[in-house]
Amino acid sequence: MKGPDASKFVDYVVTRKASNICPLGKCKYVILTGPTGGILNDPILLRVAEDEWWFSLADSDINMYLQGVNADGKFNCEIAEIDVAPVQIQGPKASALMDDVVPEGACGVEPGKKMSEMKYYDCLPVKVNGCDAMVTASGFSTELGYEIYLRDATVNAEKMWSHVLECGKKHHLKVIAPGHHRRIEAGLMSYNQDIDIEVNPYECGMGWQVDLKRTDDFIGRIFYSSDFQHLEQDTSLTCSFELFNPFI
Repeated sequence: MKGPDASKFVDYVVTRKASNICPLGKCKYVILTGPTGGILNDPILLRVAEDEWWFSLADSDINMYLQGVNADGKFNCEIAEIDVAPVQIQGPKASALMDDVVPEGACGVEPGKKMSEMKYYDCLPVKVNGCDAMVTASGFSTELGYEIYLRDATVNAEKMWSHVLECGKKHHLKVIAPGHHRRIEAGLMSYNQDIDIEVNPYECGMGWQVDLKRTDDFIGRIFYSSDFQHLEQDTSLTCSFELFNPFI
């Protein structure tokens, strides 16, 4: 989302007021819900410029939905899927590896800041082997991990990927699929596995994401306001359990 009304639009589709909680140089974990309260997506929201926001989406198609929300052109902003691709660097050696991947540190916001100096949910522009990217201190675990969002990914993917692999040799970098064991251990939700459009935030421990103290409107507000008492007493909850049998 980019344009004069990009912040207003993001505020309208997210249950928290993003423009208040996510200044330039930060990202946040947010949720989008429909008119009946169901969760449509739980992305990482990046603020990459004063008038530009990115959603790093979970497993549902939100691009067409957002374009539909603004079909009447009420908000003066562009909504599009851009040529950006993410890769995660996670694990106890992530900070050391990222300092090697981006030795010159951040550019633009907080220039020269080392990746190992980033705090959770920082969002900084960088150069990775000459390629423009954004780096966030976030990921599918509660460790201090990183996500690299590569711009012009169809052109730059191999250049960045080869550089990361080369830097990773001395750190014993391994390429794996998303570490679901880590996110389960951390209590993180996975869209279409733990939550979906039939689950509201109060059923999965994410009621804190719904800000009913906001004075402006957002999609789902009417549902939450009218059904708040019911939602607070909902007995359908996502929970965890431990298995102590070594043979399971």
